[in-house]
Amino acid sequence: MKTSPFGVIYDGGKDETTSRFAAAFDVLRRLNGEIKDQNEKVESQPPPPPDQAAFQLRASRKWLQLHATDLGHQNFFVRALPPDGDSQWCANRDPEGELLPLLNQYCFRCHSSLRFNVFDRPAVVQRKNRVLDYLEPPLTVKFHMPQDRVLKPDVKDKLKTLLASLP
Repeated sequence: MKTSPFGVIYDGGKDETTSRFAAAFDVLRRLNGEIKDQNEKVESQPPPPPDQAAFQLRASRKWLQLHATDLGHQNFFVRALPPDGDSQWCANRDPEGELLPLLNQYCFRCHSSLRFNVFDRPAVVQRKNRVLDYLEPPLTVKFHMPQDRVLKPDVKDKLKTLLASLP
């Protein structure tokens, strides 16, 4: 994005300190608020405890919490979804300090809304063997991951090693 003539929010321009950017960001806030409201309406009744809600609802609530007043990009570990405590991603715990940034870079594009969210640590732990299986096939096989790019062998090996060592 740094070399692009456009900003991260196209209508906001490149300078994230302007009122133009703030106005464009407010549109995202409203959209995420509507997404949260819609997700709340489809939750089971009575609603589950906040840490047991569907990941789509937890993700929209987390985004709104992080961006209530802040327009900036947030650290990977701050973006981790509830529940908190030992089941949440931790930057100082191996292999998580290295793994979550890679999952964000290579998997978040799809797995922020499809099947699970990479910022939901228990969901990643639960699916780690399937994720490892999907990293194996060549591009010619239908079910390979990631589908939108070719990983360099060293990156794929690093992801596999870190995922395999995730408790």
